[in-house]
Amino acid sequence: MTDIPNKHRSDRQFQEVDWVYLKIQPYRQITLSNQTFNKLATKYYGPYQVMQRIRNVAYKHSLLAHMAIHPTFHVSQLKPCYAVPEVLNHPPLVDIASPYCVEPDKVLARRMIKMGNKAVAQILVQWKDMPSEQATWEDFAKMKLRFPTFLP
Repeated sequence: MTDIPNKHRSDRQFQEVDWVYLKIQPYRQITLSNQTFNKLATKYYGPYQVMQRIRNVAYKHSLLAHMAIHPTFHVSQLKPCYAVPEVLNHPPLVDIASPYCVEPDKVLARRMIKMGNKAVAQILVQWKDMPSEQATWEDFAKMKLRFPTFLP
């Protein structure tokens, strides 16, 4: 009876220097959801380095400071990374739809872009406690709805 369930199982073990991709479900992690349709979001983020082996099936990782999730993951949520790519796929830095979104600090620039057949105003926002290199372009109308006291 155990042969059939064990047919699809794999024994995964990682060392403290290994790089792995993290499987993060954005519909469960509301701090990372950045899309209207979460099923179209990225499944695996990273790669991240394994910092510590907690038990046989739990590993602690080096996550970025802005990610509001626990750094310990079960081995079933990890996928080995064999070659570290030059461009890393990190979760979004800021999601204004999230209730955990940091407050905006100041507007650095403005621009108009074309979406479909409409012109949309966007602003470059520097967020509190973040350097200006991590400023993001946000829609003016969405920012005005989310932070009404910030914008005139």
